[in-house]
Amino acid sequence: MVPGELMPEIAVGGAYEEWESYNGKPWPFPPLKEILGGDLAVIGLCNDFIGYIIPDNDFGSMFAPLHYEESVSAGGRTASNIVNGFIRLKKKAEELRRNGPVNMTRDESM
Repeated sequence: MVPGELMPEIAVGGAYEEWESYNGKPWPFPPLKEILGGDLAVIGLCNDFIGYIIPDNDFGSMFAPLHYEESVSAGGRTASNIVNGFIRLKKKAEELRRNGPVNMTRDESM
């Protein structure tokens, strides 16, 4: 579940290359489906919806042509923050699968 409308290229691939993105930079992450290594279901617009989740490299001015989504987005680094959180969550799940549950404090959980 994600708290907004996740652009499909973040979930399944197809993010703009640096030469075609708004800011001329590459999107450095693989799709969530590839990170997970299997089937992926995305449920968006959840948990106090924060707007569109746009790959950082294509986040531009809300006044630029074809960039309406930026006007209703939480910001230019929202996507990378969500993907980094997904990666940490997957690593923690794999660790728990290997080692079994352990008592953790809130600070140690991520």
